[in-house]
Amino acid sequence: MLSDLGPILNTWQKEAGKSHFSILYSDIGKKYYTKLGWLPFASSHISLPSAASLATNGDKAEGAKLLYEEDLKELCELDESYLRNEVAKTAKSTHKPAVAIIPDQSTMTWHHLREKFMCSKLFPQKTPPTIHGAISTGAPGSRVRIVFSRVFYGPVANAKSGNTLYILRLVVEDETDTDENAQKLKSVLQVAQAEAKEWEVESVAAWNVSDVVKGLLKRTGLEYNLVDRENDSITSLMWYGDGKGDVDNVEWVGNEKFAWC
Repeated sequence: MLSDLGPILNTWQKEAGKSHFSILYSDIGKKYYTKLGWLPFASSHISLPSAASLATNGDKAEGAKLLYEEDLKELCELDESYLRNEVAKTAKSTHKPAVAIIPDQSTMTWHHLREKFMCSKLFPQKTPPTIHGAISTGAPGSRVRIVFSRVFYGPVANAKSGNTLYILRLVVEDETDTDENAQKLKSVLQVAQAEAKEWEVESVAAWNVSDVVKGLLKRTGLEYNLVDRENDSITSLMWYGDGKGDVDNVEWVGNEKFAWC
């Protein structure tokens, strides 16, 4: 059945335009779906521990503004424009096809509605979370911003559960490795760590961060690990365009947690 699914997906929603690829996320390693045409792409993440802070549950973090539902429409529209430019720049600089999933408001809303439902069941005594991200100080074009969601896989406050606050989207708007950007990144990540602590989540994770972000992280002084996943949430892509569709021949821009479903 799965061997038939990939080609069939290429025939769907033709009224919206030609499909160039489909994606899936494998929790059984990298080999099985490769045989069916979905090839593995970058599947790493940074992991930070939860940490208590004043910047939690509505208090404003120094150097960062908390993001709520009403803030996301404008930011998602800005982010779509930003990502389209990144795709064009990547294709031009690499001379390869570059693709992306759009991080639009409806996608973020899906994650947050899922989060709201889980939290209402796990924490019936609390109002579901309203903080959905953070954005640093600075003018547009110079900020660092994140949108996140809390995900629960097992019992609360049990490290073995793997409960995680996922950064759905992380953007350093000017993509430069400077001390100022390191401080901005630190300010938004500390909001995420504090929210993880508030909701009894063990860690914060951001998928496939750029080399610039890796450099900035080293300057923040925050404790973190870089994890290469081999078995779970393996980002995989089936290419419908010309040529080969593997990681060496197609650039997947913005390969982050928001696209998971």
